[in-house]
Amino acid sequence: MRYGYYPGCSLKSSAIEYDVSLRAVFEQLGFELVEIPDWVCCGAAPAITIDRRLVDVLSAYNLALAAQVAPELVVPCPECYKNFRHALKSLQEDEGVLNEVQAILGRDLPPLPKVKHPLEILIEADFPQAQGLENLKVACYHGCLLTRPVPSFDSPEFPTIMDRILGRVGYETVDFHYKAKCCGGALLLPYEDTAVELTARVLKSAKDAGANCVAVACPLCHMLLDAYQSSAEQKLNQELNLPVFYFSQLLGIALGIEPVSLGFERLVVSPQPVLEIMQA
Repeated sequence: MRYGYYPGCSLKSSAIEYDVSLRAVFEQLGFELVEIPDWVCCGAAPAITIDRRLVDVLSAYNLALAAQVAPELVVPCPECYKNFRHALKSLQEDEGVLNEVQAILGRDLPPLPKVKHPLEILIEADFPQAQGLENLKVACYHGCLLTRPVPSFDSPEFPTIMDRILGRVGYETVDFHYKAKCCGGALLLPYEDTAVELTARVLKSAKDAGANCVAVACPLCHMLLDAYQSSAEQKLNQELNLPVFYFSQLLGIALGIEPVSLGFERLVVSPQPVLEIMQA
């Protein structure tokens, strides 16, 4: 199956490990990801605070490029996914928005592709059952954006799609209360102390549930939970030692892909203890 692929800015910079591991997993499963040509930033969170229509225009530009590649577009970053989904809905349901966006772009838009998160595709995939993964207890942190564009592919308050996918390949997942609560990512620059406090709550909830690692699907969530984990430990006055993986990295291990191809060296909290558990 061929899909268009929009990595977005984060997966080409701070979240390269998400990009390489996702590509490796899709290739292993027989899915073809074709990166759309000449894509631009979707506007992420900052653009919407300045001009709502700017986000629609940037998203429409990218969606028009994607339409040349495949009828479905894979968008891994929840912020990009949200922006594309919102723009697509507005363009399809509001003729005024469509006309305004086309006027700004200076051309008519073609039929636009469906927008999908990788988890929506992977939940339908056939996975082999791996051995030894049951020793790992994974807290699947979905975050606050992933399942909240309406209509969603999972429960917005207590999503389970990541748990179901990782459970299918052999991992043990744990339920914890903060799996869809905000980590404070958007607050990091203006209110770092508040962001660290929210991150500490997520990590403590996962630790208290018995997890020995966390799986995420968002570059911003990953940065907070991984790079700021030492700050969260200071806030809690508690050692956490919770490696934070992208779900695609854990799937890669289950599929037998070598760790060197999954970007583990980029993680701040060492994954070595967890890798040793899996090898035990």
